[in-house]
Amino acid sequence: MALLLLGCLLSAARAAASTSPRHHLEVQIEPDRGRIQVRDRIELPTKPQVLDFWLHRGLAPRAVDGPQPRLAGRRGHLEHYRIPTPGGQVEIIYGGVVRQPLAERGEAPGRPRGHLTGTISPQGVFLDGDSGWYPWIADALPRMDLAVDLPAGWLALSQGAGPLIRRQGGRTRIHWREDHPQDDLYLIAGRYHLYRSPGPTAEAQVWLRTPDEALAGRYLKAAPKYLAFYSRLLGPYPYAKFALAENFWESGYGMPSFTLLGPRVIRLPFIVHTSFPHEILHDWWGNGVFVDLSGGNWSEGLTTYLADHLWREYRGEDAEYRRRTLQDYRDFVRQGQDLPLKSFRARHSGATQAVGYGKGMFLFHRLRHILGDGVFVDGLRRFYRRHRFATAGYDDLRRAFAQASGRDLGEFFTQWTGRTGAPGLALEDVRASPAGDAWQVSGRIRQTQAGAPYSLSHLPLVLYTAAGATYHYLDMRQREISFAFPCNQRPLRLDLDPRWDLFRRLYPEESPPVLSGLLGSAEGLLVLPAAATPALAKAYARLAADWARDRPGWRVVEDTDLQGLPGDRPAWILGWENLFRDDFEQRLPVDARPQSTAPGALVLVAADRKGPPQAWLGARDPAALPGLARKVPHYGRYARLVFAGAGPRLKAKGTWPIRRSPLSRILAPGGEDLSAPASGRPLGADLRE
Repeated sequence: MALLLLGCLLSAARAAASTSPRHHLEVQIEPDRGRIQVRDRIELPTKPQVLDFWLHRGLAPRAVDGPQPRLAGRRGHLEHYRIPTPGGQVEIIYGGVVRQPLAERGEAPGRPRGHLTGTISPQGVFLDGDSGWYPWIADALPRMDLAVDLPAGWLALSQGAGPLIRRQGGRTRIHWREDHPQDDLYLIAGRYHLYRSPGPTAEAQVWLRTPDEALAGRYLKAAPKYLAFYSRLLGPYPYAKFALAENFWESGYGMPSFTLLGPRVIRLPFIVHTSFPHEILHDWWGNGVFVDLSGGNWSEGLTTYLADHLWREYRGEDAEYRRRTLQDYRDFVRQGQDLPLKSFRARHSGATQAVGYGKGMFLFHRLRHILGDGVFVDGLRRFYRRHRFATAGYDDLRRAFAQASGRDLGEFFTQWTGRTGAPGLALEDVRASPAGDAWQVSGRIRQTQAGAPYSLSHLPLVLYTAAGATYHYLDMRQREISFAFPCNQRPLRLDLDPRWDLFRRLYPEESPPVLSGLLGSAEGLLVLPAAATPALAKAYARLAADWARDRPGWRVVEDTDLQGLPGDRPAWILGWENLFRDDFEQRLPVDARPQSTAPGALVLVAADRKGPPQAWLGARDPAALPGLARKVPHYGRYARLVFAGAGPRLKAKGTWPIRRSPLSRILAPGGEDLSAPASGRPLGADLRE
């Protein structure tokens, strides 16, 4: 779930439906005027002495009967109201304008800062709890009946079962219902074209702003497969539908029973195989079991592991995915930017993504390897079954896996959720010695990071002989351990963690330079080509200014102002005409150096590590540079990008070859070109159709 709008106020006592308020919402939307009019009858599970709630400023709530709401305070775009002795039911009428700029970020009580605050506009409607469109009650998981009245041609989307649509008198009335407790209530509306397909698990829906039957068909075909697989793996899907909805700005949000993706994103052909299953899985993790943010956001790491990582595992690409995740951590998490998993709330930078998504993913990967696939899946199912439609945290995960395994996992969770940084490993004194008719392989493993040693279970050593590869697993609780084991055939090579199964610091040899080395740097130079044509010079200057604006430590200079590139910071070298292009090309493999006749646009990263990271960007058409400014930062895992056209359109991407890791030892001729096989089958392989 890309957008988490929960508060740290949520508690486990909110889980049961019997303790959840129910909102009966009658809503009228006037998009052209930015107005909303609401009648909300709230059924309260108890009879509180005082009902506290929050609404968007200016909505002026009044009770139909009984005591009237009193303004108790303000915070940003929200107003705090109190109703004394409300009884078991309150009916409130309110209305006004909700039209926050999309770029405006707000703060709601007890919620992560910096989220969109909601808007009603002719382009579309985006309303969630942070926008204050319904009475938001702290420490409550609401249920809802929602009826929305809209102009003709408009449709409204929310969570749960629906929509029931009725058109009459030039208006459209849409009804949604959700009987399970929710962490938030959403109302999305626009001029949508709705495509629906019933399924054995849940109804699949696609909501597009322009009709496109072929596009809708791709998602309608894919959704039932993902829903069925995850239902078999984890437990029953918690909602009546899953909908993909096209947003009116570029986004990647996951809400209960639907995802809200941007218009360009949904048309990328690979999204149906990458982001789409990720958002579906969030209806188990984050929107099925809610996140207690006071102890850290566990759902992003778990969803990344069981979606992004798992589908690459089925394609045999999981080891490279883990290596790139470790490289992102190294490149983006600088001193002062690191944080423990229990402090991660939401993604707002490359560093927070590398921790919350990347390190979080590795926590579950290590747990699976330590416990085994069967126990790992049993723990996931226990956790889901016990906390569905309730708030849970890392302690609840620990208890579920401990009960499934019969093991005390307190040290494991404390270490990986409470500590910053990552272990470093060294493989030393490796020997292969004859032992009678067999061989013995021995050596030492040492932890190299500063600070206390980590407790590392199930460390994989892979030994290669002519007969194949054999896995050996070690437990390491101290700074250094020795190992020795017999081998029936002559050893050819020994590798420590060759498939990057452990969250650890990478060696430079394991991670060829890529764009994230520059994108994650706090400071550097953007070097403009003084000899470029006026049109190109202007376009390069605009690109450099855009990138420098988002990176305060970066400085824009012209090549003629420098005697040479600095040796203590990264640099972007812009333009074919740049005085430093020839020097940069000396840091590339000979067959990778750009040809002066190359069309389109190229982005290349220096292939060696003899100095600070450098990249060169060259374009023939000034019209391509605004697009490059937007697109290049999204390809941080690559070292070579080729673009065509003014769009520009990405034609090719790649990285430089990886040199042999210092955690590998050649023990005899023939060990040079061997590679470690996967240690088991993909998770849930027996559950796939």
